[in-house]
Amino acid sequence: MITTALDSIIRKDSLIIAFLFVGVVVWFSYLISSKLTFGRIHGSAIAITLGLLLAYFAGLDTGGVKVLQTIRCWQVFL
Repeated sequence: MITTALDSIIRKDSLIIAFLFVGVVVWFSYLISSKLTFGRIHGSAIAITLGLLLAYFAGLDTGGVKVLQTIRCWQVFL
């Protein structure tokens, strides 16, 4: 029941979910920048690196055929 509700929300509001995901990644990157590197590495550099790593592993998982949007990583947590 929760899975179908999340699926319908993600399908209906996918652009908002994408912006939310990007915001969380950027927030996490700046947190890493301030706490682990004490500002030596800028948060945007960490965010770009995380994005590239995420795209690389998504490409490995799908064989480079599908885009990241088709992978439903949120289902792992439910």
